[in-house]
Amino acid sequence: MLKNKRWYLIIFVFLLLLVGGYFFLCAQASKKVNVLFADAMAKQRVLRGTVTVEELQADVWGRVSFKNLTWLDPEGEPVVFVPQGSFKVKTWDILTRQIDLDTLEELVLERAFFSLDFNERMQLDVVRYQEPQAVESKESEPKPKAFRNVQLDQRVPGLRLELQHCTLSAQYKQRYFALYDVNLLLDASTKKQVLVQLTTGPLGGQLVGDRLSLNGQVLLAKQPQLELDFTMEKVLPEAMGLRNVRNLATATGRVQGSWQEPQVEGTISFEELDIPALHFNNVKGNYHYQDGKISFEDVQAGLFGGYVNAWGVYYLDSRDYQLHAVAKKVMASLAARSTKINCKVDLDLHMDAKGRQKQVHTYGSFAAGKGSYMLIPFEGLRGEFDDHNKELKFTNVVVKTFLGDITTDAFQIVDGQLTISNLSLKDRDGKKMELDIYNK
Repeated sequence: MLKNKRWYLIIFVFLLLLVGGYFFLCAQASKKVNVLFADAMAKQRVLRGTVTVEELQADVWGRVSFKNLTWLDPEGEPVVFVPQGSFKVKTWDILTRQIDLDTLEELVLERAFFSLDFNERMQLDVVRYQEPQAVESKESEPKPKAFRNVQLDQRVPGLRLELQHCTLSAQYKQRYFALYDVNLLLDASTKKQVLVQLTTGPLGGQLVGDRLSLNGQVLLAKQPQLELDFTMEKVLPEAMGLRNVRNLATATGRVQGSWQEPQVEGTISFEELDIPALHFNNVKGNYHYQDGKISFEDVQAGLFGGYVNAWGVYYLDSRDYQLHAVAKKVMASLAARSTKINCKVDLDLHMDAKGRQKQVHTYGSFAAGKGSYMLIPFEGLRGEFDDHNKELKFTNVVVKTFLGDITTDAFQIVDGQLTISNLSLKDRDGKKMELDIYNK
């Protein structure tokens, strides 16, 4: 019995020493990683500005947790702030002091904040990039090796990066975007591709919406190639410069091409779409994005009881856009918001918008078959329209009746009210007379 107790005591003391030794080694590792971090940040020439951390704790297996990591740019503005995070490194690399990009295996950031500015080449302005070296002749003197800066398009560390409930803001040229509640997984462990899984909460800046999901991969090469599929829900076009377009859209797309020059093919849909003087429903179409330009094609929708096919283009930077549409069988009473006129109209519609000046110009032509105005039947009508500053004017209007052709240049809708004046009647014999009709 005493022998058993002695063995229990030995085992207990051994475990106590083992646990104590483990925590002692962890404390030593924590001290070491603090020294290594401070030394690395003092010597590094890749990141512009200063990087500091409040607390680092490590274990003997290469796992390190930290609190309040802050990266400030040279002007003292925050680039990254991480309240809490962790990473895993290769212990052997630390022991042998053979530290490079592949030493870091895993990085997890929780509730971090990122503020990123990209230049025209889609490079971060707070990262030093190695400029391409000119080819030297054989006779030239060999130059000493410079510090090998990180090149994001050539050297990607084989790590697993995870963001949990983070906030990201980014600026590129004249475009500003913000993503909230970002959950991101990047896995580059194969070094041949980076697997991407992204979900977000609300979107802000020049792209306002409820959420974004993105999945796919980046194929690593001298010029990495993107293969990403995404869905954006409840996107607000007005935030992109489409003035007074407050209907929410759903967009899907596939991103391909290089990081610097991506191209997107996708679809966009609206349950309802209101633009000046027009109300569309069940809008569905295709789009193509390249170099700040979005081209729309094969857009189909309902319009005042009829249907429409449309195409157009939108410029992200200037916020200008042009829209062309051909509509068939549009109910004139719904378009004019008046029961006085009843017929089905075909439209040829054009819209030109200057986004920065907040000016939208809508114009085109129309034609209709048999119908009536104020219970007076007509055999057909045609004309042109021009909508500017909420005044929809009709010109060169010709109404065919059994008496002859009625013409007018003063048929307009102002603030939803239809008015007609200066009517002329040209009978079948070619005689012309003026008609005086009073409309309230």
